[in-house]
Amino acid sequence: MAKEGLPQAIVEVARTGDFSHVLDYVAEDVQFSVSIGVRSPTTRALHGREAVIAHLRSLDGRDPSKLDEAVDVFAGGERIVATRNAIVAIGADTSLRNECTLVFDLVDGLIRRLAVHHELSNAAEPRSTVSAQGRNRGADALSIVSAVDA
Repeated sequence: MAKEGLPQAIVEVARTGDFSHVLDYVAEDVQFSVSIGVRSPTTRALHGREAVIAHLRSLDGRDPSKLDEAVDVFAGGERIVATRNAIVAIGADTSLRNECTLVFDLVDGLIRRLAVHHELSNAAEPRSTVSAQGRNRGADALSIVSAVDA
């Protein structure tokens, strides 16, 4: 069962990319992994509360991407999955699409496993094709499955 406030904290992480919202919910024996799927997929893994929190703090809540669609959050049992599509600027006139999936496995209301998977588009897009409407929808359009235990 999730501790009170954890489901909304996970929504904030998915929406903003700022992991400071969930640091109080990280278990001592947490496992953290990040994978990026492109031509040559890469993965990074960390174990233990101190190492994971230090890494998440080093990100400083900075997320240069702009939301392209609503954040979707799904819950079932002790797992909460959040997905979002964003646009990441890689230059003054170029951007990539980034599908990001966050998987939070919970035990006794604490995050025991956090996995982040980024799937980047293979082709860069001119930034002028990105609609302003798409960039602003994510902040208002969050959907949470009612099965999330508060």
